[in-house]
Amino acid sequence: MKILIHLAGLACGLFMAGTALAAGSPEPYLSDGKALVRDGNFAAAEPILRKALEQAPEDPQAALYLGMALNRNGGGKEAESWLKQALRQDPENPNVNLELGVHYFNKEAFAEAQDYFETTITLAPTSDLAATARQYLEKMAVQKKEKAWLLTATAGFQYDSNVILLGGNLATPQGISHQSDYAGLFNLRALYTPVKREQWDITVGANAFRNVHGSLHDYDVTQGIVELAGHYAFTPKFSTALSYNYEYVLMGDDPFDSAHNVTPSLSYQSEKWGTTTVEYCYRDVSFRSSTRLPANSDRTGWNQSGTLSQLYPVSERLSVWGLYAHDEERSRQSFWDYSGNKGAIGMRLGLPLGLGADLSAKIHHREYETGNNGYPAIARIENEYAGTVLLWRKFGERWSVTLDETYTRNKSNMDSFDYTRWVTTLMVNARF
Repeated sequence: MKILIHLAGLACGLFMAGTALAAGSPEPYLSDGKALVRDGNFAAAEPILRKALEQAPEDPQAALYLGMALNRNGGGKEAESWLKQALRQDPENPNVNLELGVHYFNKEAFAEAQDYFETTITLAPTSDLAATARQYLEKMAVQKKEKAWLLTATAGFQYDSNVILLGGNLATPQGISHQSDYAGLFNLRALYTPVKREQWDITVGANAFRNVHGSLHDYDVTQGIVELAGHYAFTPKFSTALSYNYEYVLMGDDPFDSAHNVTPSLSYQSEKWGTTTVEYCYRDVSFRSSTRLPANSDRTGWNQSGTLSQLYPVSERLSVWGLYAHDEERSRQSFWDYSGNKGAIGMRLGLPLGLGADLSAKIHHREYETGNNGYPAIARIENEYAGTVLLWRKFGERWSVTLDETYTRNKSNMDSFDYTRWVTTLMVNARF
């Protein structure tokens, strides 16, 4: 029924546009378009208001109402552009300022939204527009308080064609099962921002992860992380961040490792090229031996990596990214020492009805030192290829569902480290 009403409104709007065209004046277009916006028929209003702007490109009312129609209909940057044009032509119009405030409020750019709402109140303090602006300011105050903490809970199921001990380059021959299994997963993450200023903030957090396999219980992982992070903006476009976290991992019922991670970064946001980030990560890790992995402690040591990444927003719905990283690892036994280079690319696509997709691909080349530890005295060389397709669906602001399919091919000159893996994951996510 809603679709029929929408189509009927659109047909009505196009009919009005045809009538106005015959008149040869922008006024009929503007009058009809404004009426449709006031009635909430934003899709039908758009073509009519565009006709008005064709007749009178500098008309601030036409720019305002087209911006309003687009703003209410997910118009994004185009809505902002028309509203800014209306503001330049009529800077003391409280309606324009209110609409820009709503636009930035919806984008959660609260500092900009506050400026426009306060200007609306200053220009027309006793009007209905000012009352609406005050309501939005109250909502912002509540949301800012709510933003001081965030709790996310995730639960779901996973099918793994080749269960691996923590995955990636952490795999050991004993840790590559070459067996498939199902697992239940649960993750709980809490973040709290005790200090938040205009230029800087501090965040503390904790994360708990657990997976339980159907049959390969020796591969069950329990992981706990505590973290501390700070962010400082030198300018609106140039910022730095520093994070520290401590993690502790159990594999089955046995301690597996504990690690300290420190990550400083610098980011620059360009209007033309997107966001560029340079990041360094240092990881100091202590592995624990167990009955099942008696030589695990030989891997105790450190890993460091440097990453250069670029995120480019193509449009409101599409963004692409790429990165290059160099990493090195050193341990008690040279067999585990390696130098590596990694490249990755990806994209995020927003779709109608709260749907979206993330696509990514990476390659990680690793060259290991010659070692002993019972393995052949040759250097291990690996190329890890991986591709991921992630589909997600949002249900309001709190709930979402994700479906993730990841393919990994680790090509190694040592058969015991050569493997292929498919992982399918279905998760339900909640934010509180």
